[in-house]
Amino acid sequence: MLFDTHAHMDDRAFAEDQHEILLGLREKGVGLVMNPGCSLESSRNAVALAQKYDFVYAAVGSHPDVADEVNEEVLEEYRKLCKLEKVKAIGEIGIDYHYEDIPRDLQLKAFRMQMELAREVGLPVIVHE
Repeated sequence: MLFDTHAHMDDRAFAEDQHEILLGLREKGVGLVMNPGCSLESSRNAVALAQKYDFVYAAVGSHPDVADEVNEEVLEEYRKLCKLEKVKAIGEIGIDYHYEDIPRDLQLKAFRMQMELAREVGLPVIVHE
């Protein structure tokens, strides 16, 4: 059995055929899927998807591209989501200096805050590098 550890199945690209794609994965030998969040909104979507399908799990977190959204209120929402059985990691978090749309200091601060959250709730991280 294969485990897709990084599938962004909540992406708009899959809006029309998401259900068919997910059901087709089993036929192709994929038995488990980890769907990481990239923002508060996509983390909520990842959790909703995980609750809908027994073989899909979620990670919650803010990608470096939206590091400026990370604050105590967002972290508190992630804490609440982490209490759900289907949430198994913090991610996709990290730093990305390629485009530099978000200042490096904000990215680093958000990364550190989310790493501390992972330590606090005892979950592994999915790191964007």
